Amino acid sequence: DPAHALASIPIIDNESLDGLLVVARRTPIDEDENWQLSALADQAAIALRNARLYEIDLSVANRERRETLQALRASRARITRILESITDLYFSIDREWRFVDVNRQAELRFGKNRDDLIGKVIWQVFPTAEESGFYEDFRKAIEKNVPVHSELVWSVFPKAWFEAHIYPSQSGLSVY
Repeated sequence: DPAHALASIPIIDNESLDGLLVVARRTPIDEDENWQLSALADQAAIALRNARLYEIDLSVANRERRETLQALRASRARITRILESITDLYFSIDREWRFVDVNRQAELRFGKNRDDLIGKVIWQVFPTAEESGFYEDFRKAIEKNVPVHSELVWSVFPKAWFEAHIYPSQSGLSVY
């Protein structure tokens, strides 16, 4: 429309045209307004550069997160394979005495399925265990943050000695 004045200001970043700021109005743009539009175009270029940098950072962070999760899964799979291959009973419990992990030998010797153990409190699954020396050994390992070796008869294994190596960690206990 010939009744309108048109001003176009390039949005340039690193000597590359990123866009165009176009203003149409009824009166011509004076020098001061042109300077303000140039400053606005410079701010737009900065905003676009920041958005690109954010996208790159986000892309890198997402890639690193995926790689970390893959490594974590691989590590967990390796640990699980090792724990499943040993002939010793193994289980871990959290600081609230709930089973967190058990290996196949634990399932066989306890006579219970993994799903019947995970998330359950050891003293509720095996009430007599609390009356055995294990309760004190487990508490000692957690409270003093020291490994404990224990050998005793446990009614879960009638007529058999049970030997346990109890290792504390921030998350609870690992028992072999």
